[in-house]
Amino acid sequence: MYAKTLLLALFAALAALTTVQACSDDKDFTWTYTFDGRRFTQHCSFLSNGNKATNTKRRNNHCSKNKVKRNCRKSCDNCGSNEPSTCKDTNFTWKSPSGVV
Repeated sequence: MYAKTLLLALFAALAALTTVQACSDDKDFTWTYTFDGRRFTQHCSFLSNGNKATNTKRRNNHCSKNKVKRNCRKSCDNCGSNEPSTCKDTNFTWKSPSGVV
């Protein structure tokens, strides 16, 4: 029973860690866009380094782009809700070394 509890706790911790890692910006990602005839290259931090109104406007303009939304997950507030799940349920019965379920 202790081993089962420990194993479940380990799985829960691993799932939490995966969620935390998934909800971050790709620090190496950049995208390019044109504004008023000028070309700009930006990092994800561009979406969150202004004041509240500026950040909202930037997110509205750029987070709708799939590449930005996917690579700037934290800055675009896109932490897992829109991504397809890669988890699959399977039928599995845990057994102890002595064969007790």
